[in-house]
Amino acid sequence: MTRYIKFDNDGLNAYEAPRTTIRGGRRILGYSSPSNEEMLLADGWLRYTGDRPLDKLKLWKGVIIEEEWEPEDVPPTKFTKLQIRRCLRKHGYEDELDRILSSNVELKKDWDDCLDIDLNDEMVKEAVKKGLLSQELISLIQSEYESQY
Repeated sequence: MTRYIKFDNDGLNAYEAPRTTIRGGRRILGYSSPSNEEMLLADGWLRYTGDRPLDKLKLWKGVIIEEEWEPEDVPPTKFTKLQIRRCLRKHGYEDELDRILSSNVELKKDWDDCLDIDLNDEMVKEAVKKGLLSQELISLIQSEYESQY
C-alpha cells in the first residue's frame, strides 16, 4: 500500500497525508490517493510503500529509514464453529453455547449461516453487548487456539 508521509523538523515523528485538504482555495477529496501523487510530491510529501507503523519511521538526509519492528502478536479472531464448540466443551461451557444460541433467534440464524465465526464480527459484538456472550468466553476460545496461528 502506498502512503505519503511527512516528518516534523527533527525527522523523528511521521504523519500521513490527509484524505482531504484545501489547496489553492479548493477542497481536494481523496488527496492522499496515489492518483494525486504528482500533487502530493509537489507539496513535499514522500512516497512510502512499506508496511511499518508511523512510529517506526524516521527521516535521515531526505530518506525514510525503517526501524526494526516485530508485529504485535494479535490473538486470532476467526474460528470454525467446530473449534468453538470443542473448546467450550473441553472447558465445560458447551451448555453455555447452546443456551446462547437458543436465547436469540437472530443470533442462531447468523450462526447457522456462517462457515467461520469472526470474534470481531458485529454479530459477536452484539451478543457481548446484550450479555449473551461474555468476554471471558471469547478470551478462552482465543487462548485455546493461539499457539496454532
